[in-house]
Amino acid sequence: MMPFTPTHRVPAGGMDSWPRPDAQAPRGPRINEALVVQSTDRLGDWAKVVFDNGWSAWVDGRLLEPVLGTRKNTTPGPGSGRAFDLAAIRSDRTRVAGLGGALLVALATVLPWLRGTGQSVNSYDVRAKVLIDYKSNATSGLTIGVILLLLSAALVVAIAVGRKERLTQWLGVATIGVPGLYVVQLQRALSNVPGAGITDFIGIGILAAVAGGALVLIAPRLTEKSV
Repeated sequence: MMPFTPTHRVPAGGMDSWPRPDAQAPRGPRINEALVVQSTDRLGDWAKVVFDNGWSAWVDGRLLEPVLGTRKNTTPGPGSGRAFDLAAIRSDRTRVAGLGGALLVALATVLPWLRGTGQSVNSYDVRAKVLIDYKSNATSGLTIGVILLLLSAALVVAIAVGRKERLTQWLGVATIGVPGLYVVQLQRALSNVPGAGITDFIGIGILAAVAGGALVLIAPRLTEKSV
């Protein structure tokens, strides 16, 4: 029996398996994400993969991701491949990019959100109430910074433990929505100020928050889909 040599990793979200390279054949067990496999045969877009426990199946070879390192698998089945695995994260471009976006959102909370005001203003100085009422003068209550920090933390956890992509995508949309809504309200507030332009006041923190959320959203498209 040939030794097990990992060559590929199952992509985020997992993948279907078949007992033979035939799309009309009954599907086999669903293979959970992040498991490493050895590709032993190819037939067009099909790839035969073997796990370290000897179990084998045919899969869509275009979805497999090349691996740089190795780690032990468990038998494919419900709940496997879900544990926190730093090595798996570091070798997965999708998760690395997503985590980078989440950390950029966290950094954005302490960067300047307003410029040209003569004082430093970051997201922790801006009350969340302004997102629904640009005329609000609230000096207490939840801040935009806290909201973004919570979203960033949720993203880190969701990406690190391998939650479903849809949840991560919704969190990414939210991280863009918060600064986006703030810019809309800021524009409304400036509409009554002659000669004032929105670009004169937007700080780097707003741009960083949007960039972080955008990186989370595009991260899945950075995954290598061909072998």
